[in-house]
Amino acid sequence: MKPKYSDEYWKRIYLVQDYIEKHPTEIFTVENLAQISGLSQYHFHRIFKALTQETIYEFVTRTNMEWALGMLLHRQDLSITDIAYELGYSDSAVFSRSFKRYYDMSPRKIRSEDSKNRKVIVKPRIYNEGVDEVEVKPILIEHKIIKPLKLIYQRKIGSYSQLESYGDVIQHLFSIALNGNILNENSKPVTIYHSSPEISETENQRTTFGLFVKETTKGVPRDDVSVMTLDESEYAVLSFELDLDEYPAAWNYIYESWLGESGYLPRNAPPFEVYKNNPLEHPLGKHLVDIYIPVTTY
Repeated sequence: MKPKYSDEYWKRIYLVQDYIEKHPTEIFTVENLAQISGLSQYHFHRIFKALTQETIYEFVTRTNMEWALGMLLHRQDLSITDIAYELGYSDSAVFSRSFKRYYDMSPRKIRSEDSKNRKVIVKPRIYNEGVDEVEVKPILIEHKIIKPLKLIYQRKIGSYSQLESYGDVIQHLFSIALNGNILNENSKPVTIYHSSPEISETENQRTTFGLFVKETTKGVPRDDVSVMTLDESEYAVLSFELDLDEYPAAWNYIYESWLGESGYLPRNAPPFEVYKNNPLEHPLGKHLVDIYIPVTTY
């Protein structure tokens, strides 16, 4: 497959993956997903498998089961029947059979074992482990309903611990946005974490490196960059001033200390970071970052 065509095919695969992520209760068919991709049904599932190394059915099943496991672990307010309906199953028995077939353990058993062995909400290990633990706290916590936000982006698939290319990607996106006159006053870099690292295998973890741009942006003249929209939704926004090695501590604070006492429940959507400054221009080299946690109220 020639590289210039590969980039275009990846764009189409990302459209499908994002659609599936946003519609967890929908019953998908190859026909309607092919339409979303803009590829013929005949070619769609072959191209999807060639690029992602899993069939579209395997991707949908894995995504569905990872959502289910995440809710079993983190949403104690939801019964197994509630989770089944949340994910579009006709009843809890059908859901339980599907879950056990995938994980070789029933939802009830997972939840029972979890309640015995865990005293706090499991935190996502988004950054490298093995760093010295420091305590950091946010300088501001806000509740926001964000309006739709347009961004240009590149996506990386692989371990969250191997995101060294972030700086180069953001420079590339800024260059494209500047040349295309699509920057605005809200143009800030963003990293979206689509997978839960406690649940997803490292080779399946998806990360979006993006840059907010004008809402009128329809596309960019580059095969390696795509356009997407973050839909209007509810978030808790925690603002931090961090040294480079303090990002893990910020995420630890959110999931170990803050979330359980916050009055919010985690919502089934990816969290993201928005970077508000250039640390090289800060007198202390600090990173000013907002961490957006998708939430719902009790």
